Amino acid sequence: MTSYILRNVLQHKFGAIVFPLNSFEAWRQRREYFKKFLKNTLEEAKQLEQLRNYQIDAFYHNVGNRDEYPGRFEEALQSKEILDVELDVLFIDGRLVVGHEEGSFSDYLKTNSNALGEQNLGLLIDACVEKKKGIHFDLKFSHDDKEAIDEFVKRAEEIPFDIPVKLSGRDWSLQKTVYKRISRPKITLFTIDNHLGNTWDNYRDEISKHLSSHTGNQIGVSIRDYLVTPEIIAELKKQKQYSLVYYVDTPEAALHFAEMGVSGITTNNAEIVKALYKTKEPPQEFVLFPR
Repeated sequence: MTSYILRNVLQHKFGAIVFPLNSFEAWRQRREYFKKFLKNTLEEAKQLEQLRNYQIDAFYHNVGNRDEYPGRFEEALQSKEILDVELDVLFIDGRLVVGHEEGSFSDYLKTNSNALGEQNLGLLIDACVEKKKGIHFDLKFSHDDKEAIDEFVKRAEEIPFDIPVKLSGRDWSLQKTVYKRISRPKITLFTIDNHLGNTWDNYRDEISKHLSSHTGNQIGVSIRDYLVTPEIIAELKKQKQYSLVYYVDTPEAALHFAEMGVSGITTNNAEIVKALYKTKEPPQEFVLFPR
């Protein structure tokens, strides 16, 4: 907690009360702002400590999107506390790449001619596998992109079984197709957001109809934070379904959903991911013939 507070104060706000000022009133206003900032920082630090008591997944959002978040992928790979990452999957010029959306990636391509190669989905998957990172794929291509589906299924099947895989997306037809074709253990999440007026009622029956009897191929829901209710989470838990809430970027919100009993969250806040980090217990060895 102390390191979190000191880092925030020293890196961001302390200068506001010591830089030269033109008037006492300006200094007073900066001081009041700093006091409020410090109070909020202390509260966030407490909430992060409380989060450590919960066992839920935490995915670092937009990790592979160098078109918008340069450096985040490398940060995730090097961190021992970031265990699971999210990769947005696009289909551009006949290739599967990782990026936020087509417009953003196209702009990135104009300034980086090697983007299609450097952001090739296979390369980023290999890097995640090497570092033992779980992967949440957010599929942003269409069910009409047969070539993209074929390539994605091939790549997903090659991922070792010890790497957790989750799939999400708005396209129902795409999700169903990928769900059926990938035989490796995975969790398929149907995304609920405000897109096209989707609501929980649109999804309840579909989830029930597509429940899998195969352990590790569970269907669940990826749902936007402001649409989540305790009733939805209770329903999913009743049906033994996975619930992933996005985007949860403040410690207060993360604590709120952890207390609600969600399966996992997706966040842009690395401190939240680190607070939810749990050291994996090494497998116990049983000695049959002790000396």
